[in-house]
Amino acid sequence: MTELAFIKLLTPIAALIQDGHTYVIPSKTALDSLRSSEYLLPLEVKCIDDRLYITHDLSTSAVPFTGLEITAINTTTTKDISRCCCPTWVGMEIITSMPMLL
Repeated sequence: MTELAFIKLLTPIAALIQDGHTYVIPSKTALDSLRSSEYLLPLEVKCIDDRLYITHDLSTSAVPFTGLEITAINTTTTKDISRCCCPTWVGMEIITSMPMLL
């Protein structure tokens, strides 16, 4: 099993524990690989009161997204995403390479 496959398997389990001190930290090589993936949103986000806000826009878009709220990804609301997949997000800055990995 590759490190990325292991991270993808372990991250939801770590989130289910609902302990803000338990999380998966990939190696620099794995993080670089994750950040270059076409399946990632080029954003860093923060969850505040079940709402997801963009803290850093890493895209090359002419329109900056920093400070905006994400309300849904495809047809899934961010409230459902945070409740289902990432209960430890509250008040934390998230580099989307972990939670948004498809």
